[in-house]
Amino acid sequence: MSVPILDGFRREARLAEQDAVVRESQVRERDLRQQIAADVDGALLDLHSAEAQQAVAAERLRLAGQELSQSRERFKAGVAGNIEVIDAQSNLIRARDTDIDARFAAATARVSLARAAGVARTLH
Repeated sequence: MSVPILDGFRREARLAEQDAVVRESQVRERDLRQQIAADVDGALLDLHSAEAQQAVAAERLRLAGQELSQSRERFKAGVAGNIEVIDAQSNLIRARDTDIDARFAAATARVSLARAAGVARTLH
């Protein structure tokens, strides 16, 4: 039986190497957690922004509908020309496009949040 009394500090070197590996893993874990938190925070901000855009777009759509209705009434009463009705219809179309864009932005933000939170596969 042989017991090495002096192994040339190999054990200490291996322990130091393993400690360095553990510290590196801890740093990677901390960085990953911070990156995930930043991704989730960014996705939440995008979602709140998209929801605000949706509210603004819905209000714009409502106002464009009222504008069209009023311009048609003025046209029927003979106080306004056909061009006012056409302009109101154009505004309504742009408002609908804006509403669609806002809805798409909100859906995209929800998907980004789910992906950042790690639950993207459970979306329905």
